[in-house]
Amino acid sequence: MKRPCLGNQIRIARLYLETGVTHEEMARFNKHEELAYMALHGVRVSKMVALTICRGKLSGWLLTPVVAWMLRWLVDDLWVQGANMRFITLLGTKSFMDIIGSVERVNPLAPRTSQKRKGS
Repeated sequence: MKRPCLGNQIRIARLYLETGVTHEEMARFNKHEELAYMALHGVRVSKMVALTICRGKLSGWLLTPVVAWMLRWLVDDLWVQGANMRFITLLGTKSFMDIIGSVERVNPLAPRTSQKRKGS
């Protein structure tokens, strides 16, 4: 699985926030809590995983329902939950903060010291 486009990341984030459970809480689930989580949020989890598989703009919109259905009925829940846990750790704004920091340091609009000033 690779990181989906930003539109699908936003969709995944919305689905994740609808569950109301943090990644840390999921990591501490016992078997009973895992079953309860999958019973309540299994459809959302399958959609989140399907959005990581169908990464593109159109494929995310058109194929996600079909892939989510296939994940629910053809794939063991252990694999679906594992894929979900793996991708949730990759969600966030950390990569954008790195980009913003590097742009601030470079500042493409500032004049370079090697350039001579024109005019007076």
